[in-house]
Amino acid sequence: MYSRTEKYHGRRAQRFSIRKYSFGVASVLLGTALLLGTNAVKADETNVTTTKAPEITNPDKQKPDSAITTPVVEELPELKIDAVKVDEKPEVKDDAKTEATPVAEKEVTDKAEKEKSDKEQADKKEADKEKAETVKPKDEVKSVLTQLTSEAEVMATVASNFSDKEVKGVEAKQKLSVAIAAVKLEAVAAKGFLYSNDSTEEQLTAQVNRISSAIEAVYAEMKRAGHAGKVEAVLGATDAKDQTITGKGVIRNGNAIVTVNNAYVTMNADNTAPKAWGIDVVFDTSQAQNGDTTTIELKNLAGLGDSFKPNETKIKASDGTVIGVVTSSVSTNSTGSRGGESPFWSQRKKNGKTYQERLTEQPAIPNEVGSTTYTITWNDKAKNYAVTTFYAENLTAAGYVAPDIVEDKDYTASISVNGQKILEHTYTHKATKPNAQKQNTSATLMGDNYLGYQGNEIIRKSDAIVINTDSDVRYGTGSKFKIILPNDEFNYFRKIDGAKDTLTNTEEKSITYRPANRWSNVQANENNVWILNDGRDTDFTLKATVKSPTELEIEVIDGAIQEGSVLSMDLAKLGVEKVITNRTFSDEYSKFKYNDLGKIQKGSVVGDIDKTAATLTVSGGTPLNGGEENITTKVANGWIVDSYPLGDTTNETGAVTITLVNIETGEEIAYEPTSYDGFAKPNEDGSYETKNILGKKYDVSNEIPDLTKTINGIEYIRVDVPAKGTTGTVNIGSKRASAIYSSEELQANGVNPNAFVNNVVYYYVKKTKVEEVNRTIKYVYADDVKDLAGQQVFEPTKQTVSYTGTIQVNDKNEAQVDANRKPIYINWVGNGDTNLPELAVPKKEGYIASVEKVPVQATTATDEDYEYVVSYTAIQKAKTTFIYQDKDGNVKQVEGNTPISETGKGGDKLTKADEIAAKIKEAQNKGYELVSNTYPTDGVFDKDVDTDQEYTVTLKERVVPVTPDQPKNPGTPVDPNNPDGPEYPAGLEEKDLNKTVTRTITYVYADGTPVLNEDGTPKVVTQEAKFTREAKVNLVTGEVTYGDWTPAQDLTEVKSPEIAKHTVDKATVGTVQVTNSSENINEVVTYTPVQKATTTFVYQDKDGNFKQVEGNEPISETGTNGDKLTKAEVIAAKIKEAQNKGYELVSNTYPTDGVFDKDVNTDQEFTVTFKERVVPVTPDQPKTPGTPVDPNNPDGPKYPAGLEEKDLNKTVTRTITYVYEDGTPVLNEDGTPKTVTQEAKFTREAKVNLVTGEVTYGDWSEAKDLPEVKSPVVTGFLADKASVPVVNVTGDSKDITEVVTYKPIGSWIPNIPGQPTTPIKYPNNPDDPTKPGKPTETLPYVEGFTPKDKDGNPLKPVDPTDPTKGYIVPDLPTDPSQDTPINYVKDTQKAKTTFVDEKGNPIRPTKNGEHPSENIPDYELVKTEKDAKGNVRHIYRKVTTPTPETSIITTFVDENGNPIVPNENGEVPAKDIPGYELVRTEKDANGNVRHIYRKVVTPKEDVKSTPAPQEKVTRQELPNAGTGSEFEIFGVAASAILAGLGLTSSTKKKKED
Repeated sequence: MYSRTEKYHGRRAQRFSIRKYSFGVASVLLGTALLLGTNAVKADETNVTTTKAPEITNPDKQKPDSAITTPVVEELPELKIDAVKVDEKPEVKDDAKTEATPVAEKEVTDKAEKEKSDKEQADKKEADKEKAETVKPKDEVKSVLTQLTSEAEVMATVASNFSDKEVKGVEAKQKLSVAIAAVKLEAVAAKGFLYSNDSTEEQLTAQVNRISSAIEAVYAEMKRAGHAGKVEAVLGATDAKDQTITGKGVIRNGNAIVTVNNAYVTMNADNTAPKAWGIDVVFDTSQAQNGDTTTIELKNLAGLGDSFKPNETKIKASDGTVIGVVTSSVSTNSTGSRGGESPFWSQRKKNGKTYQERLTEQPAIPNEVGSTTYTITWNDKAKNYAVTTFYAENLTAAGYVAPDIVEDKDYTASISVNGQKILEHTYTHKATKPNAQKQNTSATLMGDNYLGYQGNEIIRKSDAIVINTDSDVRYGTGSKFKIILPNDEFNYFRKIDGAKDTLTNTEEKSITYRPANRWSNVQANENNVWILNDGRDTDFTLKATVKSPTELEIEVIDGAIQEGSVLSMDLAKLGVEKVITNRTFSDEYSKFKYNDLGKIQKGSVVGDIDKTAATLTVSGGTPLNGGEENITTKVANGWIVDSYPLGDTTNETGAVTITLVNIETGEEIAYEPTSYDGFAKPNEDGSYETKNILGKKYDVSNEIPDLTKTINGIEYIRVDVPAKGTTGTVNIGSKRASAIYSSEELQANGVNPNAFVNNVVYYYVKKTKVEEVNRTIKYVYADDVKDLAGQQVFEPTKQTVSYTGTIQVNDKNEAQVDANRKPIYINWVGNGDTNLPELAVPKKEGYIASVEKVPVQATTATDEDYEYVVSYTAIQKAKTTFIYQDKDGNVKQVEGNTPISETGKGGDKLTKADEIAAKIKEAQNKGYELVSNTYPTDGVFDKDVDTDQEYTVTLKERVVPVTPDQPKNPGTPVDPNNPDGPEYPAGLEEKDLNKTVTRTITYVYADGTPVLNEDGTPKVVTQEAKFTREAKVNLVTGEVTYGDWTPAQDLTEVKSPEIAKHTVDKATVGTVQVTNSSENINEVVTYTPVQKATTTFVYQDKDGNFKQVEGNEPISETGTNGDKLTKAEVIAAKIKEAQNKGYELVSNTYPTDGVFDKDVNTDQEFTVTFKERVVPVTPDQPKTPGTPVDPNNPDGPKYPAGLEEKDLNKTVTRTITYVYEDGTPVLNEDGTPKTVTQEAKFTREAKVNLVTGEVTYGDWSEAKDLPEVKSPVVTGFLADKASVPVVNVTGDSKDITEVVTYKPIGSWIPNIPGQPTTPIKYPNNPDDPTKPGKPTETLPYVEGFTPKDKDGNPLKPVDPTDPTKGYIVPDLPTDPSQDTPINYVKDTQKAKTTFVDEKGNPIRPTKNGEHPSENIPDYELVKTEKDAKGNVRHIYRKVTTPTPETSIITTFVDENGNPIVPNENGEVPAKDIPGYELVRTEKDANGNVRHIYRKVVTPKEDVKSTPAPQEKVTRQELPNAGTGSEFEIFGVAASAILAGLGLTSSTKKKKED
């Protein structure tokens, strides 16, 4: 498919041919996509049962009127391949209007014409090689099948959109749905063949035919559903915006060297998917060993198809020798998910997991296409070949499938050889938006229902039901689907005798059970890959019940049908048949198509969308996630007709038959012929009578059967109901005449035995009727009898009476029926006694019957049958026991409360409720508490005869708590409202649950007199601690259980009150802990008279406020008159302590040798005054945190943080670095980086409060300037800054960094052939590092070469007279970083002529070529020399001349400075010089005049001067110009000599270099 190709623009286009290939379908399908619109088509599998029709050959081929690019096709022609011929070339007709080019051929043909000129230029060897290649027929078929598969998917999506948006009818939707499902299935099957390496050509061809038919069927159903517009398509035009990415390279990391001439990927215009890719390589296997391998990997693309087929594709050298083979093709993905399977397929496969398991599957399905890696293995012959070409491509992107993802993602496509990337390109894979439309619950009796005809004989009938379930509803056990037919005329349901009526989806070939839409309720995995639905997660069992001929019920009896499902099942497997009636094929319900011979044609339909449709009702569904159940009630009913013509030429006919039908039973009771006898009789002209041929119209409305008929001895009367089918179409039927008539009847009635029966139905009814009225008496166990409910006790008894009635007739004596078509019988007469008699009921031991006798039942003839049910109920017993659980957990019977028993029959009420309530009350009065009572309030005896009913009253010993705040007296009732109830025992009184412990403190003077309160009462403090506990009492046993006392308590410390001028023996009465067991406590505090002195410590803060020094509480002392004060040392220590905290002593009034005074009414008061100490810190003496302020007092205040060197001193730095453009530093002479550092230092003072640690800073010293720094000149480089300017900085400034960058300066690059290039750098400007300097350099003189600038202009020599001194360099470019190339160009003349003095010094510029000697002012010719190379050397001697009277000289020179005529003394005006014209006149500062002339060129024939005699000029070859004539060379030389002497007017042009 891929390796046989033809090159176009570095790609290859397939070349193949297919005979009898019609492309109409392809045109229509692509056009449909354009006209109706479509979403992206997904490669979803569809599991739908379809019936394969035999492949029918259609000899007719559509021939379009013109080979236009966009054909308009009204109907689809059949698309099929009859045969494939190898090497058949496409034939292009001159007259394009008569035959269309097949699409595959047309593409190649058009492209070939477009590229014709390029193709003619192609390498002949390659062209011959490709011309010799042939395409396998199998590959050709694959190409067509690939295209059809894509178009089938497009058609399916287009048709689905059309159905959703425009089709209104349910039947049309269902038919179109069937066709869509079929075409999807064929597309999936086609992919299976395309991806399989084992598919044969025959299988592929057959699949082409099948998928073609499926496409045609979809289109046909679209037309039937109302699609009236034309369908257009544009065939295969290549998008001009497609882009192709290429790569090449040489891979040497293997023994086989691979040269990739061209690897390419062609992307679509949106860069969202690849359209083609390939690789063209040359293998050098000269170093390869047997078994060496080469790998080719394609990532985020797909494979190369048959180009690289493992174990089949061989690598052949140019002589045909096989040197290697493709040994493997391995598909992988980046996570290793599912063994490397393609993510596209992984996301669609259930793989034995539930949906939730697939969502969390690890490793997770990756967000990529995956990779394909091919391995080529070389054999032992490979080493003999150094050049082997090979190429492979995928021109249609076959096999490329990318997963459906949540959001756009960039994929990187690459082609690698031996792990080395040759090509890499990123494209954006677009996200897929879930498009799952909600599905209603619906059903169809048309889809998957087929009538198959071979010729006109029915060979197959399939009855099926298809159920679609709502997307949001699950149908579990008990759910029911009811199908109700409108009547039983068209068809009806019948249970198949002996067939089972249940079916489970897990049974093989039982039920097609699949998701209606892969996209319903989908979620994405962790890689943003959608996990699509596959299969179903539930199983179920169905049961079918034929409720009546027109009602079918399908019930879920186990499991559940998953929401959003499609179920398709054969009704026969549920034991049900859809029965064809004598009216099924009538015009009223069916539409058959016939040809002129009466043969059935395609398009026939059995079933009418309105008249035969059934009704669906559904129950039992469970909506999910808040969804709503929607039901489509209309059910299409009928059969799809498949017809397969036999090709014979016989006529098919029908016989119109009057069929007499019993209207009550539907039975056909007799047949009568009509004038339509079923024969196609020959006419005299050889034709046939067509009256009875199928498809013709008939009318037998005047052929009416008799009013009364006696059939098999029974008298019938025609019913007053219109006959069915008295006019219509002669149709095929379910029977032929031979099936309803005997041979004798056929002969007697003249009916064709092979004619199909067309029934004209007339309804009859029996004239008289016997009607029975029955009563069935059933004996069953009552519903509440365990395990026997509803079962039969005795055999039923049947009683019967009967009546005889006569049919009611109208005025035409026709039998009458009611609105339900039920015959009306009148005049009923009883046949004997018409009462159903009384009946005694039989007895059953252990049970009681619901009645003793069944009563008499009077009847009438119109009564329905009666049924009487006698139920039997079991006799029952019930027992109630009373129990309690003691404190040890033992269950015991309540003393005195014996069990209570009672009996009755099932259903009778229990009677012991009051007695049981009294027993409970009695137990409660004994102290018990009710836990539970299972005896029911309104209970009845059950029906379980084998087991007594047992009830239990459960009690427990009642334990009640007693709290200390509510103590109880012995004998008090627990419940005051129930004096007969239990009473509290002893041990629960106030004293048992409460206790108080007391401490009493009394205050007295030393003489025992009490200290008094202000009110004159003695001062006493009383403290109490109260303790409590709870108790629990068992009201049955009287046992009391105490809880713990409340915890121990503290009686808190009590400060003794101060009494002026007295001392106390106890400053405080301390805290004491007491418990409930503690005794009461008494404490006494005694006071003695005394003097007092107090010393306080204060400081003045920064705001002037006086405050107490923190931590220095006032110091008090007491004593008597004249006693010394004793706190001097304590106060001194306090002062020292305050100083250590940072305070400074201001004053101290405490006396050194003080005593207590004699004033008992006034205390002595002393004050120690401080202030917060503040010390300065200067920047030259910074302080380290924690350093003592006083080094001699390590315990004193310490300096806080914020006083260090860095806090009081600051240096602002500016650093200037010099770097090259690449960041490399500019170096000093010693090799260190060149850097300039400038510093500005600043200082400030601080003050610190030693108490608070607060630091206050002064201002920084004044601002400073960092001076300008000029950038240095770096040879060969230019700086970006001439200088770094001055900057003003302060103590608050940040450090500054400046960078001066140097970029390389350009060079003059002398390009001298045969010599290494030695660049000459432009000069630097010594005064400005940002600019280049004035050039002073010279370019070297190279003999035989002339230097030229970039524009090809020769450079000027430093000394025009002596070029060996070098050349002036060209001007610098505008951008001095750019180089100036100087190309030395080889001189065109080999020989040179030099003019030198006797010492060899040049006195005139060297000239190319051989030139005669010249007059040189101040010199005279000595001699002329010529070396072996032909170089001429004129040697001169300096001539001394008299000093002129004037120093002014006038010279006459050409534009190159060469003298034309001798110089003249003095200022001489310009003059005419033959052969020259004056250009300009210059005068220098000394007054010297210089006349500059230009050579005048005139035609050669104007030369009239005669050359002066001179040496013979040797003939020589001029470079690149051939050999000149001897005369020309002589003429040039003579002209030069005469011109130099001013003796010629020749204007002959000389050849200049």
